[in-house]
This record gives sequence, C-alpha cells and structure tokens, in this order.
Amino acid sequence: MKKILLVFITIILIFSSCKKDNVEFIFDKQPEARVKEKLDLLQNSLLSSPYGWKAALNTKVEGGYGFYIDFKKDQTLKMLSDFSSTSSNTLKESTYRVTWTMDAVLMFDTYNYLTLLQDPTPSVNGGTAGNGLQSDIEFEFLSASVDTLKLKGKRYAQMLTLVKLKENEQKSYLDGEYKTSINNVRAYFASHSNNYIEIGGTNNKVEFVLTNTKGCVFQYVSNEGDVQSVSGKFNYELNGINFNEPINVGQEIFARGELVDGEFYLINDKNTRFKLNQNSVPILPIETLFAYNKTYNTLHIGLSQPNGVTSDFNSIYTIVKNAYAALNPGRHILQFYFRLSSSTKAEVAVQSQVTPNGTTYAAGIATYDYKLDEKGVITLSNPIYDGNWTARITQLGPIRDYFLSGPFKLTYVTSSDPSVSNLGGLQPLNTPNNVFYGALRKQ
Repeated sequence: MKKILLVFITIILIFSSCKKDNVEFIFDKQPEARVKEKLDLLQNSLLSSPYGWKAALNTKVEGGYGFYIDFKKDQTLKMLSDFSSTSSNTLKESTYRVTWTMDAVLMFDTYNYLTLLQDPTPSVNGGTAGNGLQSDIEFEFLSASVDTLKLKGKRYAQMLTLVKLKENEQKSYLDGEYKTSINNVRAYFASHSNNYIEIGGTNNKVEFVLTNTKGCVFQYVSNEGDVQSVSGKFNYELNGINFNEPINVGQEIFARGELVDGEFYLINDKNTRFKLNQNSVPILPIETLFAYNKTYNTLHIGLSQPNGVTSDFNSIYTIVKNAYAALNPGRHILQFYFRLSSSTKAEVAVQSQVTPNGTTYAAGIATYDYKLDEKGVITLSNPIYDGNWTARITQLGPIRDYFLSGPFKLTYVTSSDPSVSNLGGLQPLNTPNNVFYGALRKQ
C-alpha cells in the first residue's frame, strides 16, 4: 500500500511541475507571441514605404507582370499594372489583409489587377478555363530587407517581389509615365530586329528575343557548336523591363533591362551593362529556327516584295502579279506566303484584295507533303490545288512550276535597303539564284 501511495504522489509531482508557465519554449516565446510578432512585421513592412512599391510577379501559364502598389494602414491599397494599356494608367483601389495561415500571409481579398491574373474566365486574361494564368492571391511572407520584401504564392509558388520606390519614382507612376515607358520599350523592339549582346565565355553572339506572352529567350551557338537556349519571364517597369527570377546565361546572371536615350541595355546582377546591337539576319542558323513548331514557320510577302533583294524570282512574282491584275480589274495581290502548317504539310497561299473597299479573297491555296532534314533542305511532293488555284492556273502557273522545282535549301536573305531585315528564303538546289523570299513570321 505504501508503494502504491508513493507512485501516486510521484505522478502528481511530475504533472504539477509541467504547468504552462514553467515550460521552456524552443523559440523563447509563446506561440501566440511569435504569431503576433510575424504578423506585425509583415504589416509594418508593407507600410514602411511612404511612396509605395514596385512589384513583380510571374505566372505559371504566361510571363511576368509588373505593378505599382501603395498599401494603407486601413488595409486599402491603390494599384497600377502592366497587364494592359488601361491598367498601366488607371489606379485601381481595393483591399488587402494580413492574416495567419500556417504563417504570415498577405491576401488580396477584393478584385484588382493582381487578382485579375487568376480570373477563371479565359476572355478576361487569356488563361485557361477555371485556372486563369495560374497566379495566386495569397502570398506567404518570406523575408524583409532594407528596401525589398519577398513573398511566395501559396498555391503556385511564384515569387512576389516588392521594392521600395523613391518619391520621384512614385510621381512618375502617378503621372502616367509607366504607360509611356511600356510603349517606348515595345516600340524599340518593334523597330529593332535580330538583337544580340556579347558576353564573356562564348565566342558567338547571344541573341535576345522578347515574346508576345512576356517571355524572353537568350539563344546562341556555344563554342562547341551546340545551340544553347535559355528562357525566362519579364515584366515592365519604369524605363525598362525586370526579370523577377534572374536569368543565368553562360557566365552572366541578368536581372533587368533598361532603355536609355534610344539604346537598350541588359544589366546583370553586378550592375554591368550590355548594350543590345542588331544583326542584319537572325543570329542562329535558320535551320534551328524555321519549322512548323519553332520560332518561324512562314515566309510572307505583303502588298509588295521587300525592297533591295536580287533574285530571279522577282520576275516570276511580277509576271503573276500583273497577270492576276489583268484578269481581275480592281483587285491586286494582297499577300503571298509559304508556310509549314504541320509536321508533314506545307502550303503556298495567294490572297487578293479589292480596291477600294479592302475585301480580301483567297486567290488560291496549294498544299504539299514535305520533308525537312537537319541541314535545312525541304523536299515538297504530292501537290493538291484548291478550286480557286485551278480556276486561275494560267495566272498562277509560274508559281506552281516554281514550287515543283525543288528541293530547296532554307537560307537567310539580305537586302540592300537598310530598312528591310529578317528575311528568309527557299533556294532551289539546282538554280541557286532563283530564291523565293519573304519576311520570317510565325502564323
């Protein structure tokens, strides 16, 4: 009995020694205190920039997006975005919350330009039904430094980066200069083709390309002869672009790009500037870029052939154009193209336009089977001509005969006109001076 009593007393003493007030906490604070401290840190950090923040966020489906955000103490905010021309120049007011969900979280809880990215309706943002561009509205707080906050999306794990603005930068955003800056960058790349930089570690030029979905590509031929391609995402910011996730190319890590006095510079993580230059033709061999599923799949001629190119094909084009105009008074050839439409099918299409009302008609389409080898040689076979082509065979006959004269070698084409660039061509192996050519496109 005494032994039982002794065991009972011992158990009571053990439990009484474990009262909450005597527990030694691993983090030296009770959990509630640590939660409050982390929430306060996030809230105070958001309010620590008197002139707002520039923000960057990548999406899973497309590229990156940039924002101006000004957080207020009453949990409201004002925002601009590079999502569209309107959003870059029209302040959007909404609300936010700082809450705890396994960690301190910033939540955008009413509709704004950032939540628009995850809108499930494809017509709103061009994303997928139900998921939008696969972007978050809740972000876990990771770190705070003197001028930068880092957060991570809770579902798609994309980084949201906030950088403090200076007073003059905030003024630029609010005065409409964000929209102007975006337009200037777009205009630069619309008028500058085959952009490249030169970096240490490789003997060859490194081509830099911005895509229509706010992605970017660095591509080059390595010293060993292999084609290297590094992709990333960008967003617009004042006077340039930003890589929210820096891009490692050879020995360099690129963080952003800047447009200054009409020149564009890529800037690495050490703030070294690399000026963009332009080449007369694309940097990579054409066979690495031209295929149904690559950068280009079409050779396109618009209202007239590009100026400044010497080719025997010029006379064929002129004969067909004049013959068609004589057959159809009031019409003229609008466009003419060669396209790889799939992995096995190619087509040659001629379209016409009625003057003056501008109505477009198909003048004829020819479809071919094709093979494309690793050296860029295309062999066409088994042509099929639609009814329009057959009805105009007298006028389109020279074009028909030309594309039966292959095989053809893919080639770049240069022009004596400095305003004409980015041309590709099909060079018949047996008549190399008779090159069909047009603007390199993806369509």
